[in-house]
Amino acid sequence: MRYGELGSAITEWTGNRIGDGEITRTVRRLVDSGLARETFTEGHRLLTLTRAGRRRLETIRNLGRALHRSDSHVRDEDRRPGS
Repeated sequence: MRYGELGSAITEWTGNRIGDGEITRTVRRLVDSGLARETFTEGHRLLTLTRAGRRRLETIRNLGRALHRSDSHVRDEDRRPGS
């Protein structure tokens, strides 16, 4: 995925447009922190998560699921009669 495509995907997912410079800085931070590895194949940049990056992603996903369940529980309580 090229940076422009990545930016478009982020916009679609979040509703917020970020510039190529922000993507570049974020990629650099991921690589510098050991969460991603950057390689070049046939002139194209390839970014892959390291084992530590995959663990961090799983932690974030689990947190998101827990927050979603918590939010759903609160909404269910709001719908109960007498609440």
